[in-house]
Amino acid sequence: MKLPLLTLNVILGSVLWGYEAKGEIIDPSLSHQLLTIQNSPSVAYSFKISQNTTTLNDWCAFLNSKAKTSDSFNLYKPSDFSRSIDNGVYSYSLLNTAEGSNPVRGINLYDAYRYVNWIENGANSDSGTENGTYDLSNLSQWGLAERNSSSKYFVQSDSEWLSAVQSINTESNYFEWTDTPHYFYEGSTQVCNGALIMQLRYDSSASSISPVIWIYADTPYRAEGFATGEMTFRVASVPEPSALSLCAVGLGALAMIRRRRS
Repeated sequence: MKLPLLTLNVILGSVLWGYEAKGEIIDPSLSHQLLTIQNSPSVAYSFKISQNTTTLNDWCAFLNSKAKTSDSFNLYKPSDFSRSIDNGVYSYSLLNTAEGSNPVRGINLYDAYRYVNWIENGANSDSGTENGTYDLSNLSQWGLAERNSSSKYFVQSDSEWLSAVQSINTESNYFEWTDTPHYFYEGSTQVCNGALIMQLRYDSSASSISPVIWIYADTPYRAEGFATGEMTFRVASVPEPSALSLCAVGLGALAMIRRRRS
């Protein structure tokens, strides 16, 4: 039976709309709601990005998973969390549970790397933090890690952040890490000066988003002259292959019907 072209357009439209608008929860215990960004002039591929920055609730789950017996990477942030110990096992909680949806703050780039690696590796107590999306045993001479192109989760790049700005209609008073190196020149030699930090500014009175602000970090730990307590990050992801395949099948079917009618 042949489907009328209008019917197929409705079906295809449902597929594409579901792909664009349907959120994805990374893990039931975490609050990352991912939005799909596609057809952007800044990047030539589709990707997903968390609508919100990584929250205090998210970080608390991370602490209780990966800093139970030791905290050699200083993941514990005493300004927002409390810590108790029982029989050698640490337990973490928020100082103010009403602020759980607020962005985690005081984050350096290595913190962000480790959190994303944990997500990439399954987000449980057995999930490693030192490799996955970012291999922290193989840092560049500037202390930066290269993104594993086959990984699903990552810290967004500057181009990906620019692509997502118009879709993330939320006010941000925080500066967010990207995994983009910042380069400058000493004579004719290109030198890396650390990572790139960006901020989304939302003008609630004008109901519009103003241009992204760049801050250049001189190390993965800090940006020169910048309040490190306001640094945070968000998680990005590649689309599910099944979603891409579904869109491709729909587009292919539409093209085939149009050829038959011509």
